[in-house]
Amino acid sequence: MQKNLTWLLTGFALALFAFIYFFERKTPSSADRNIAPRIFATLVPHKVEVVEITLPGGGGVRAEQTNGTWFLTKPLYPAQQTLIETFVTNVVQLRRYDRVAAHEVALQGQKGFGLEPASATVLLQTPTNTIRFEVGGSAPLLTNHIYVRVEPSHEVILTQADVLQTLPRTTNDWRSEKLLQLGQMSFDHIQVRSGQRPFELGKNPTNNLWQITRPIPARGNQEQIALLFEQLGK
Repeated sequence: MQKNLTWLLTGFALALFAFIYFFERKTPSSADRNIAPRIFATLVPHKVEVVEITLPGGGGVRAEQTNGTWFLTKPLYPAQQTLIETFVTNVVQLRRYDRVAAHEVALQGQKGFGLEPASATVLLQTPTNTIRFEVGGSAPLLTNHIYVRVEPSHEVILTQADVLQTLPRTTNDWRSEKLLQLGQMSFDHIQVRSGQRPFELGKNPTNNLWQITRPIPARGNQEQIALLFEQLGK
């Protein structure tokens, strides 16, 4: 009986040691959060020109920046600027709280890191560099931390989960929700039809003020017309 109890206590101690070694040691303290190095130390947000996301099902999203404005090239559609800018910023701020070498990942299995398959593959390009990594699963007991596998080393890194907030899950997530991109259009004439009562607006080339041209020419309420354009652009 005494021998069985000894083996039971020994087994419990070994299990506790394994838990501390594989999980508790990965828990970042407050000090670690302040001093942990950035994963992509040389990456600067405004220098990122291309962001490409490959989704597990084979679909993808690609955004390119020109003169400070983001455009979707895959799918070809106007982009939600804030979402892409926030995503890039979150990637730049990712910090390394722990790392697992590629050979250790192979021994433990990719599934334990949420990489079989990965949630997404991320590529960022600057004029001088290309960064690629895979987004894995949440770390055990650390719901605000995830695993990412960085190329070309293929090591797995424990980092904060902020990057998930704006990571697209479908090809449409970064598409602009605006009906019209009026800020990117040059026009001086617009027709509006409400039932059988159409009217037209035209911009006076002399003073750049909008006026009603049909059905009866009249001076336009500039504030109301600006509000109309704002609503159309939402």
